[in-house]
Amino acid sequence: MIPLLLSPAGALRPVLPPGRDLAAWHAALVAEVAAHLSPAHAALLARPGPGPSGTTWSAAGTAFLRYADLNQADRRALEAALAATLSDLRRLAESGAAPAVREAWPTLREVPDLGHLFAVDGRPVLAGW
Repeated sequence: MIPLLLSPAGALRPVLPPGRDLAAWHAALVAEVAAHLSPAHAALLARPGPGPSGTTWSAAGTAFLRYADLNQADRRALEAALAATLSDLRRLAESGAAPAVREAWPTLREVPDLGHLFAVDGRPVLAGW
């Protein structure tokens, strides 16, 4: 796992529905997305974990670049891949086949800010969701 981002304790306001912590949300969302779409779709969501002073967001892969460090062409390609993945997640949420995705969709549809978007081995990954 590649560490992407450290969110200091209290830096992110909770935006997911109450009842699960970030690790439980990640497990539920990844399981549903992988089962109904693909593991590649599920890889969009960085894995939250405890960090030294907050939440560490990580992803499976060998190399990553921050959105801000990409050239214009790579930014456009990453944005297109992100849009396609989010579109698939929207359809899954609307289908009702994945209850956790449906419940979390209002949060998942928004990129927190472009500082939370990474290219991991060329694919989009969101941290700080």
